[in-house]
Amino acid sequence: MDFDWNQIFPDMAFYLKLGNYNLFEFLWKNEIWNPFSTKEIFRKTGYLFDVQIHLCATGFRTTSGKIIDKHLGFTSNFRPFVMIMNQNFGQYKYVDKHIVMNEINWSEMTKYNIILTRGIFKVVMKILEAT
Repeated sequence: MDFDWNQIFPDMAFYLKLGNYNLFEFLWKNEIWNPFSTKEIFRKTGYLFDVQIHLCATGFRTTSGKIIDKHLGFTSNFRPFVMIMNQNFGQYKYVDKHIVMNEINWSEMTKYNIILTRGIFKVVMKILEAT
C-alpha cells in the first residue's frame, strides 16, 4: 500500500488545491500521514491545520451499542473548520468504556455516522454564512 500511495499522492496536489476551502480525511493512526512527501504536499497546498476526531465524541457505536474508539484525521487549508471540528469532536467523550478492537465488526466502520456528517455540514454552513 505504501508503494501505491507514494505513487499516486504526488498527483493529488492538483485536486487538493481545487476550490477555496478544502479538507482531506483519513484514519488518524495510519502511516499515510507520516511520509515526508505527504507532509510536503500538504504544506505546499496550504493544508496547514490538522485535527484528530474522536468518533466516540460523535456517539459512534457498534450495532450492539458499544462505543468505538476510532480516530479520523482531518487536515485543511481553512483554520476555522479545523478549530470548530476540534471543539465539537476533538476530545474523548468516554475515556474508559470503549470496545476493544477485536470486538469490532469493521464493515460497520466504513461510513460517517449521522452526528459527524451533520457536524461537518454545520461547520460548512457557518463558514458559508461568514463569507
